[in-house]
Amino acid sequence: MFPWWIRVLFLAFVVFSVWYFARAFALRMALVRKGRPDGRLDRLAYRLLRALVLAITQKPVLRIRWLTGLLHAFIAWGFLVFLTSTLDLMIDLWTGWSLVDHLPAHDLYLSITDLFSLLVSIGVIGLAFRRFVLRPQALQIPKDRPVLVNEHSKRHPQLHSALVLLLIFSLMLTYQLFEAGRILQGTMQGFLPTGQFWAGLLAPAGAWAGAIEKIFWLLHLILVFVFLMFIPNSKHLHLLTGPINVFLKREKPYAYVEPMDLENEENEYFGALQAHDLAQKNLFDTFACIECGRCNDFCPAFAAESALSPKWMIVNTRELLLEEKDSLLKEGKGEKPLVGTVLSEEALWACTTCGACMEVCPMDIEHIPMILEMRRGQMQVEGKFPKELTPAMKGLETQGNPWGVWQGERLKWAEGLEVKTAKELGEAPFLFWVGCAASFDDRAKKVARAMAQILQAAGIEFAVLGEEEKCSGDPARRTGNEYQFYLLATENIELFRQYKVQKILTICPHCYNTFKNEYPDFGGRFEVVHHSEFLQELLQSGRIQLKKPLGQKVTFHDPCYLGRHNGVYDAPREVILKVQPEELVEMPHSRELSFCCGAGGGRMWMEETGKYKVNQLRTREAQETGAQVVGVACPFCMRMLEDGIREIQAENLQVKDIAELVWEAMQG
Repeated sequence: MFPWWIRVLFLAFVVFSVWYFARAFALRMALVRKGRPDGRLDRLAYRLLRALVLAITQKPVLRIRWLTGLLHAFIAWGFLVFLTSTLDLMIDLWTGWSLVDHLPAHDLYLSITDLFSLLVSIGVIGLAFRRFVLRPQALQIPKDRPVLVNEHSKRHPQLHSALVLLLIFSLMLTYQLFEAGRILQGTMQGFLPTGQFWAGLLAPAGAWAGAIEKIFWLLHLILVFVFLMFIPNSKHLHLLTGPINVFLKREKPYAYVEPMDLENEENEYFGALQAHDLAQKNLFDTFACIECGRCNDFCPAFAAESALSPKWMIVNTRELLLEEKDSLLKEGKGEKPLVGTVLSEEALWACTTCGACMEVCPMDIEHIPMILEMRRGQMQVEGKFPKELTPAMKGLETQGNPWGVWQGERLKWAEGLEVKTAKELGEAPFLFWVGCAASFDDRAKKVARAMAQILQAAGIEFAVLGEEEKCSGDPARRTGNEYQFYLLATENIELFRQYKVQKILTICPHCYNTFKNEYPDFGGRFEVVHHSEFLQELLQSGRIQLKKPLGQKVTFHDPCYLGRHNGVYDAPREVILKVQPEELVEMPHSRELSFCCGAGGGRMWMEETGKYKVNQLRTREAQETGAQVVGVACPFCMRMLEDGIREIQAENLQVKDIAELVWEAMQG
């Protein structure tokens, strides 16, 4: 047992370390509470189970970068193993009694701990090699693009990581040397390869085995509490906040926007302008970020070398909170504007809201809701938005569509098809929602015609709204124009009720997402189906028959608002495989990891600001598959990819909607 004065000094150090950690952690949580409350305590059992499973299995970090993830997992699993070991060593230091010594599987536990001391060491060495030798772009400050980076983050950017890796490695080394001391004394036995390795090297100093044991025992515990004090001042706070953040994940589509109470005269919130305007979850996100850069790796705007970096937006917000801690804690609000501090105005509007950043984030950080709240603030309070959006916003206000085309043109796509309107029939239990793109874009009109002809061939009674149809409101909501979205949504819901609509079929994933996930907030609850799902159902039931295969190799481009936002991946693929059996090839980025076309988030009506064009990047990826046809299930994707084909002169490619593929196969 250690002398009493060493135990007293150690206890004092432990108390100070815990106090320091608690104080720093409490400060950060106090800053989080200054944000807008957003309850996340529903489905407690599910949330808790999910957080535990993901924390233990490390599935989120293993999913994308499996080798890097495995190295990280070694450290995470070692952390869990050493929790018990550290507690036992502290009890033993104070009382001379060891919990581990009384375990039934004593030798097995010691072997597992020894093994993980080796695995953690391997993990640390591997991650250090990656960070300081390989130096991947995801871990560097971007120098080749106009991304805002907080000045504090620019100072010694790698220092924290180096110190943490050194601390973790030292913890493992001191434990192994402590083991060696006990092995040399004969008080620890079993399969202990690392301890036995060091014991072999230290065998000439066997007379000092007791001193070796106690020195490295005490040093190991001191390093544990040095690490504890360091944690809250670095990204490694995620050891605690990460599982909590996963627990708090919002079970909604990534681009879902909380409704705003526009009818309440006392409502003072119209969007996020400063740090305190953000939701508490958004602020908590900043202290859970591990700065791994996965969000940057999969962000189409970042790939196009625009000013947007999802990673640095989160890091900058964390630094802003700490910079403004005095004003936030004393006055309850920040001082600096978010736009211009955590990201630039250009970066704010570069986001396509595709959801890739949130899909790959191992900590379930919610980048898109944060961006959309800032857009709301810029649009509704500051009146600032890209000039290119002016015609679209004016068109929504005056004509009910972002193209600004007269509503009388709405039904021209259906000339010669004898399509009935809800007004003519008096009701529309089954409504074919055509959407603005298919009503006014000449190329997308062909998709609407193909779908209408398929419905007629299947003997399905349906109606359209024709001149009464207005935009679903998606472009307004994704660009922050909540008031215009509210007007369109409430008017559409009233019209649906008037015509007794029960089921809505749409060829537009953006409308699909809006009707399915956001209209219910305003009382509009209807069955919503995307045409890919409906075509799959028609083919499976035999209500439509195909006469001949397409005869061309097809690759499918997943629309973000159909796939990542709503989980529809199989239906369009099954439709394509019916049309062209065994001729579907996948692009490198597909399904959950699909690459955006570049049109979402209102960018359909904005010019590209990056060095490259998102649609061209995606078109090249499709071209490299060797496919002759890019299958799509979204009119926005169709337009962007057709533009990409023209721009990069990919003459071997053509773009076809799955409805067109089916109709062609039905014609024979």
